[in-house]
Order: sequence, then C-alpha cells, then structure tokens
Amino acid sequence: MTRMRRLARFGPAAGRAAVAAAFVLAAWGKLSGAPEAVAIFDALGAGSGMRQLTGALELTGAALLLWKCGRALGILLLGAVMVGAIAAHLGPVPGSPFVPAVLLLILVVLGRTELRRVTDHRRPTG
Repeated sequence: MTRMRRLARFGPAAGRAAVAAAFVLAAWGKLSGAPEAVAIFDALGAGSGMRQLTGALELTGAALLLWKCGRALGILLLGAVMVGAIAAHLGPVPGSPFVPAVLLLILVVLGRTELRRVTDHRRPTG
C-alpha cells in the first residue's frame, strides 16, 4: 500500500479520533467542575446545570463522532455546541473565540467528508 493510499484510508479516522479526544478533554473539564469552566459559565450567568449539559453534549458528540452510524449526528451536535461557544466568547465571556472557531471549521471539513462518503455509497454504479 502506497503512502498516499494509507493516508487516504487512515487519515480521516485519525482526524476524527483527534477531534473526539479534544471534545472529551473539554467535556471532562466541564463535568469535573474545573475552575476555568465554572468561571466561563458564571460569566454567562448560567448555573452548573448548563455547564454539565454542555459537557454531556460534548461527550455524547465525541462518542457519536467515532461511531460510523452516528457520525453525522455527532458532527451536527458538536457544531451546534461550537456555535454557542463562539457566541459566548463574542459576548460576555472573556477570551478569544479562536479555538471554538477552529474546531467548528474542522467539523465542517469532517462533515463534508462524511457527506461525500454517504453520497458516494448511495450513488448507483454502471
């Protein structure tokens, strides 16, 4: 197997695993009550329930991202969480929206790849 074929075969899976790991780490901070996460949700005026819900959504989305049948739903779920994070950072939460924006961009690329995979699979041959 040539290097390019190997990259084409395993590259998307490695990318999804890396993105899922990033969201698991972010969810862990929110669910464990890390001071940074608590401060962010306090700045929003949201309680610990919203912080825990966001962490649960991130954890669920990361798991769905790794499951072939749930991948599209995971991308949509995590994309919605990132849109909320960008809006929060543009509003009352101090800090830059750069990281959520980059994650959203990566999710868009993954979504496009997933859409291409699904449509190529359904396209009749012959």
